[in-house]
Amino acid sequence: MPTFPIVASAHSYPFDLDADEVVDLGAMRNPGHAEASVKSWALAFIRSTPTDTLSLLKDINVGVLTVTAYRPRDEEGTQSAARSAAVD
Repeated sequence: MPTFPIVASAHSYPFDLDADEVVDLGAMRNPGHAEASVKSWALAFIRSTPTDTLSLLKDINVGVLTVTAYRPRDEEGTQSAARSAAVD
């Protein structure tokens, strides 16, 4: 498994972003109309605050892999994450 360096200021989550990083992330920092169920699912990966960022990323990766699967759909368009989970 490749190891990528984490800048020292981001070793613990949550961490502050500098002004350039905020601009680079743009609209991705705004969760929009995320459903409460999706938000609570994502927050469940944070075991303590602060927490080790690399461990958090690994936990998120494992969590997503355990609950996702490819499922063909005939309907056009996109569906919300909460709707995708409810289809199971």
